[in-house]
Amino acid sequence: MKWIIYCLLAALFWSFNVAICKKNNKINPLILNTAQFLIMMPVCILLFFIFDINLYIIPLQGLFVIILLALLNILFISLGIYAIHISGIGLTQPFLSITPLFQLLTSFIILKEIPSLYGILGVVFVIIGVYLVNIQKFHEGLFEPLKSVIKEKGSLIMLLVALGYSINGNLFKIGSQFLPRIQFIVVLMMFEAIIGLLFVLVNFRKSVIKTFKFKKNYLNYLLLGLSMFLSEIFFVFGINKTLVPYATAVKRTGIVFSVVFGYLFFKEKNFKETITGSIIMLLGVIVISLLG
Repeated sequence: MKWIIYCLLAALFWSFNVAICKKNNKINPLILNTAQFLIMMPVCILLFFIFDINLYIIPLQGLFVIILLALLNILFISLGIYAIHISGIGLTQPFLSITPLFQLLTSFIILKEIPSLYGILGVVFVIIGVYLVNIQKFHEGLFEPLKSVIKEKGSLIMLLVALGYSINGNLFKIGSQFLPRIQFIVVLMMFEAIIGLLFVLVNFRKSVIKTFKFKKNYLNYLLLGLSMFLSEIFFVFGINKTLVPYATAVKRTGIVFSVVFGYLFFKEKNFKETITGSIIMLLGVIVISLLG
């Protein structure tokens, strides 16, 4: 049962990260994404020495998985931020709820994980709940979020991101087997910072200070970095105690937190319409935890 608490905490910090990304929609997604890892580099370096992490003890296979995961994270997180910037949270976040559905297949192929029928039912409940949470107006129709894929470029991008995340979740679990969990997150974020910085330098060809404008955006970057770090820490503890689709399904309940943040900080409408979806998501989490 502890894994559910870990994944819910991961969801909370993830939704906080999404809200900050939306607030800073004038900053290039790649820069915004890379900055949140760069700002945490001093903390990661400090933890690197505190835990006396030795990269040489990581097998070549493990190092390859961690570097590949860092590369894919930079790609998919940046695409996700870009999707939010061009289409908003309401037309993009629903499609992340499909990630656990993809993972029922990808986790079987990659990790040979076979969920129970109750587990599958719980995942489906969570997906339906997240879907309902993001129907902006019930009278617009049940299939409006699906129709938005055709209408909104950001929705289509987020659907591709959901597919990418279904692979990343499995790599995340594999990579965490090669190092103690906190140490794994430290090493992963350091590689993400390095890879992201290389992408930024190649694409923008300016000095780091001019590109990132750290003095102006330091607090936003710091909040992004801390929320991402804490989300990853809690998620790595949760995902190692259950199946990948289960952990991801619970983490996707973070969209409820995103809706709350949107209502409180961005005055988004239709807050009452999220109640039905939230109840269904909660039911899915209960089914997974008690029967899955």
